[in-house]
Amino acid sequence: MKAKPDIKLATLVHCDTPSGLLNPIEEIVPVLKEHGVISIVDAVASIAGDPV
Repeated sequence: MKAKPDIKLATLVHCDTPSGLLNPIEEIVPVLKEHGVISIVDAVASIAGDPV
C-alpha cells in the first residue's frame, strides 16, 4: 500500500476454482479497509462451502 497509495479499489478471488486455493480474505480485506481501499470479493466458488 505504501508503494501505490492511490489505489482505491481491490478485486480479490476467495477460491481459485482450478486449484482450489483459498485466499485469506479475512486477513487481506481488513488491511485494505485500514487504507481506505474498497474490496470486491469474487466468492462464487466458495460461498456455499466456506465462511465469507
